[in-house]
Amino acid sequence: MSEMPKGVQIVGPKLPASDTVLTPEALAFLAGLQREFNAVRKGLLQRRAEVAQRIQAGEKPGFLEHTRFIREGDWKVAPAPPRPQRPPGGDYRPHRTQDDDQCP
Repeated sequence: MSEMPKGVQIVGPKLPASDTVLTPEALAFLAGLQREFNAVRKGLLQRRAEVAQRIQAGEKPGFLEHTRFIREGDWKVAPAPPRPQRPPGGDYRPHRTQDDDQCP
């Protein structure tokens, strides 16, 4: 890994496929994702921790308000298909053929 993008640091042991997987292009791509979305990622993790804390304190989780129209809509799921029937005699195993006798 000769061309390390600015600010990128790899921690942990070098594995046999490291050079194949962690190419300069791949590292630059990951660095770009980190730079662009790190603030959003941190905010989501903070919100997750806050929600978990409220649930642990006894708050019941609810539904998202913007999905209310689905819950209150006039819709139904399709009926379940009929249950498969067993074949006559109840034997549903594959039938043996002459070729089966030739197998070791």
